[in-house]
Amino acid sequence: MIAALLLAPLLGAAPVAQCERDLTLAEGTAIRLLTAERLSSKRAATGDMVALTVAEDVKIDGVVAIPAGTPAKGQITDASGTGALGTSGKLALRPLYLQLGETIVRLDGRVSRDGGLPAGTAIGMVAISGLFGGRTAQVPVGSSLDSTVRRTVTLHVTLTEGC
Repeated sequence: MIAALLLAPLLGAAPVAQCERDLTLAEGTAIRLLTAERLSSKRAATGDMVALTVAEDVKIDGVVAIPAGTPAKGQITDASGTGALGTSGKLALRPLYLQLGETIVRLDGRVSRDGGLPAGTAIGMVAISGLFGGRTAQVPVGSSLDSTVRRTVTLHVTLTEGC
């Protein structure tokens, strides 16, 4: 790092100032997530972990606290395949957490709807059913899932501007 600062003037590049800042991410802060994998009631099982990503930057006081694309984890809370009497398959999932460095941000979910699939109402999870009797419930990659921060947490971020 010191060598880069000493050589920067010789190479014509200006050194980038960096500073650290603590940001408070308040309980109830909305974070929109996207599914990072295709889900199907035919293959999913209750308890399976689900890959999610943060859909857009989460800013606090104009500073990006959680960048878009940050990985998050969710969990299948209910998975049932199609029934013998023509009942539709069902998937229910909820966001669990995302991690920034050493800090874990616990999440709660809210009902979301995507791709024309009807969403069942449940507190803290998303329940998605098939459109017609006997169909497998599917959630495509990129389906939206609304979540909120479960508890207030302090994030340590490194800034390259506004130091």
